[in-house]
Amino acid sequence: EYLILSPSLWVEKHHIMTQSYKLSKTIPIKAYFAVGSLEKDKHVNMINDLNLFYSALPKNDNFKSKLEIIESENHVSMVATAMNRGFKFLFEKK
Repeated sequence: EYLILSPSLWVEKHHIMTQSYKLSKTIPIKAYFAVGSLEKDKHVNMINDLNLFYSALPKNDNFKSKLEIIESENHVSMVATAMNRGFKFLFEKK
């Protein structure tokens, strides 16, 4: 299980954006992604970056994921809400 909050995908000229193909297609992965809706400025738009990265992730039964944009929150203020929602997603009882 992975909790991925406000990832800095712009680091190293967005290199990580080209690496999603390396994720295993056989090992089960469950991941929650979140970013605050205010996490953008004239230099970096973390919302667009995360949306692009998320759309490139595997679409198969072994990869369960969820992406949320936390409304009216910034890089710091989104953490509590995102952690709460992320843990619920990752560890929900079936």
